[in-house]
Amino acid sequence: MSRVTSALSYLCKQLFIDNKKATSGFFHEKKLIIQNISSDACHLNLKNMAMACLIMHKTKIDNEDGDVSVVFSILPLEIKNFILMASKKHNIPPVGSLELFFFKNYYMDLNVIHPIYSWVESEYTSYFNDFFRIPILIEHYASDVYSHIDNQLNDHLVFLNSLLKTIDQVRDLFKDVKIQSQKAISVFHEKIQPFMTWGGGFNGDNNIYIGASGTMSPFFNVLHEFFGIESSSLMQCMLIKSRGYMTKNDRERIHLAREYGREIRTGLKGTFGIEQYNLCVKTFYSLRQLHTKIAVKTVKKADDRYASTGMTTRIDNYHQTLDAFKQLNLDTRDSRFSEEK
Repeated sequence: MSRVTSALSYLCKQLFIDNKKATSGFFHEKKLIIQNISSDACHLNLKNMAMACLIMHKTKIDNEDGDVSVVFSILPLEIKNFILMASKKHNIPPVGSLELFFFKNYYMDLNVIHPIYSWVESEYTSYFNDFFRIPILIEHYASDVYSHIDNQLNDHLVFLNSLLKTIDQVRDLFKDVKIQSQKAISVFHEKIQPFMTWGGGFNGDNNIYIGASGTMSPFFNVLHEFFGIESSSLMQCMLIKSRGYMTKNDRERIHLAREYGREIRTGLKGTFGIEQYNLCVKTFYSLRQLHTKIAVKTVKKADDRYASTGMTTRIDNYHQTLDAFKQLNLDTRDSRFSEEK
């Protein structure tokens, strides 16, 4: 373990496991540890960036959800510089996202997913874990689908069978009644979501950075492009903008998925191939219907609009509406393959 990783791990353990407050006094007390945080390129990996961003968000929460300028007046220069340099290297915004707070913040124990650092009190751990595991499990389930797309394999029926199985597995995740309970939704609103939110600006820029969102799911974006879905829904715009919070590999795979979908549709012949393709579309539509039911509960309602406090976007202030969800779902349903198209 490098000295940078060791220093960031130590600070995260203090803040998230030992429940210390990220105050000026805390950082002053740990200044000898913090001096080990170097912004040299060899240390700027995504796991280190995730820990640094977790520390930054904890600083915001622990200082009465202070203004960004307040956070930066407290956060040590070494950590600020590290986050900025890592953000530039990976071309990922320097705030909470699925990539940083989920995909780079978990471990497996006996095939069970656990967060390395959780930001809720112990009495809310079970609710946190129920939400936390979903986007990570989705990526695990999608590994075979990703392998097919990455290698552009020619056996299209094998791919469609694998795709259908994966969409079914993901759909089952959203059937979990535990994440749909009123208590779970309340914990999400009050304990999970506020930590992920950020606000306007980082290091003097004019962007808006808010927090992790389901639209950042690489698999959802892969499916959207594979089926060639075109939608006038605002949700399509949010999906596209969320790709800016993914890794280069994820963005490249999403592009490949669109090309692979075109190739498969061009080669679809015979009843079975078309039926399998359209069954995949039907199942994805069913998945989006389930996701919508949960999504409209986990965004805050304001002026009859479901205004998300969980969506991360670089520009503009988007509002998720129930109509936008419904339109995207209808456009998904209508992407079925027809030889007449």
